[in-house]
Parts: sequence; C-alpha cells; structure tokens
Amino acid sequence: MGASLLRETGFAGIWWVRHEDVEGKLLCELLEVTDVPEIVRAYRADIEAASARLCGLTALPN
Repeated sequence: MGASLLRETGFAGIWWVRHEDVEGKLLCELLEVTDVPEIVRAYRADIEAASARLCGLTALPN
C-alpha cells in the first residue's frame, strides 16, 4: 500500500481521506465523520509499550 492523505475539511470532524497505491494511483477516497480518522489511531497496547520505552529512555517514572 502507498500513501494515505488526510485533510480535515472546512467542517470540524469531517475528514477527506485518500488512499493511494505505491505508484500514487487512487485506491479509495472517502469522507470520515469523526474526531480522528481511524487510520491514525494507535492500539492501546502499542501506546502503553511506547510509553514504557520512552520512560526507559528518559529515566522518568511511568
């Protein structure tokens, strides 16, 4: 899969989402009505693992 382009429209919470293949050819284009488009959401477990790694690098408490 290639690039995914996300742009919030002039209306809050209305996102124009475009998915392209590796050659830049359009695969899918849609509008999402949401606070954050689904493709950019991280899984809770991934967030927790990243937080633990960051705390380990910076020596900050969790």
